[in-house]
Amino acid sequence: TVEADGRIFQHVDTKDGAKGTRDYAYNSIHIEFAARDQPLTNDQVFYGADLMAWIASVHPNVRLVMVGTSNKDPGDLKQAGITCHSFVEIVGKVDKPKLDCPGAAIVNQMNTVGVLAAVRAAILAG
Repeated sequence: TVEADGRIFQHVDTKDGAKGTRDYAYNSIHIEFAARDQPLTNDQVFYGADLMAWIASVHPNVRLVMVGTSNKDPGDLKQAGITCHSFVEIVGKVDKPKLDCPGAAIVNQMNTVGVLAAVRAAILAG
């Protein structure tokens, strides 16, 4: 979880699985940004990008590219990268997908976070 002030809380080791995203539980890393359809704070953008860059350094198969752009274009199961909870549920054909998670304000910022994470990952790789 990335809190509004940028603090990060880890709930599950990235090498373990959790049931938070059903079908993706054991082949993805779930990051929760604390917000209620509000834009991410600057701290969340920058610390979230740092977190994603760190994840990519520990798990080199993680792609720091955005998959899907909206609930109307959620991506597909063959794509790997950064996505959102509602996109995962739509693509996974969940009975009652949570269409408002994470909300339009955050979805609109995810590409920025992903690009910043890719730049930071490149810097870490040296």
